[in-house]
Amino acid sequence: MSAISNGVSQSQINIFRDCPYAYYLAYVKHYKPMIFKPDIMEVGSRVHDAIDIYYRNLFVEGSNKDEIFKSVYSVLRQSWDHMLDIEYLKKAYTCLKSFSEFEAKQIKNNGYSKPLSELDLRHENFRGKIDRLELVSMIPGDFKTNTNAVVSYSYKMQAAIYSYLIEKEFGQKPKYFNFYFLYPNEIRTLKVENLKTILENAKQFRNQIIQAFDDDKFEKKPRTASTCRYCNYRYYCKGN
Repeated sequence: MSAISNGVSQSQINIFRDCPYAYYLAYVKHYKPMIFKPDIMEVGSRVHDAIDIYYRNLFVEGSNKDEIFKSVYSVLRQSWDHMLDIEYLKKAYTCLKSFSEFEAKQIKNNGYSKPLSELDLRHENFRGKIDRLELVSMIPGDFKTNTNAVVSYSYKMQAAIYSYLIEKEFGQKPKYFNFYFLYPNEIRTLKVENLKTILENAKQFRNQIIQAFDDDKFEKKPRTASTCRYCNYRYYCKGN
């Protein structure tokens, strides 16, 4: 049961939804995916680390926004894996520039109180890490470094789960959820009220994951005919 001892995340549900056996290979056996793109992971990870540094230093006595961003860019540059293409470092810089513009708008339009960031929540075997939660408006947000500002079904499930966790933690249900696509510098806003069915689906998948552990049975049951073709664990499974 150790794989779900800290709770089931949206990314876990997404793999289980595609195929329970793929989930087993990923989260029980801990096999490495066939197609692993460290450059893409590096951009997302470094940008999120930099944003976290910004929020942790915001409102610290003697600090100011411009100086914080200078240190953030410096940390990003120094910690970069130099084996990766420089284009990905440029992409990370572009994302941080968009983030700085976003923060400037918050201060100008709304005044400012420090939001919660990197908020790690767990409830009823769900878990999620919320990138940003504005406590006045109770609007949560998640930062994405994708090239295209497209809200997929898995993102909608993420928004549904995160909003549910926030409601259970703070006793107030968010009305909206924002995805901040930093690379194209666009925001996509979802009405949480419209995510009820997706949340119920997430709960069903969470229960199925728990049951699979209880039964020690993870079926080879791809969701669609083409799921196996694109599965990152097909080498280990061989489709049998």
